[in-house]
Amino acid sequence: MPIRLMVRCLLLKRIYNLGDETLANAWVMNPYMQYFCGINHFEHKFPVTQVALYILGSA
Repeated sequence: MPIRLMVRCLLLKRIYNLGDETLANAWVMNPYMQYFCGINHFEHKFPVTQVALYILGSA
């Protein structure tokens, strides 16, 4: 997992006040969030496991 992707996901989590699962659902539905995270093509699956996101967010 690229660290930039993880940090940008955490930023989106803080900006929009989302939980882990809610972020994953919003990220799949919103191409602007994907582009912000550095994804060039629309993806239908969240690339980060929720366990990794939880561990990084709680540190």
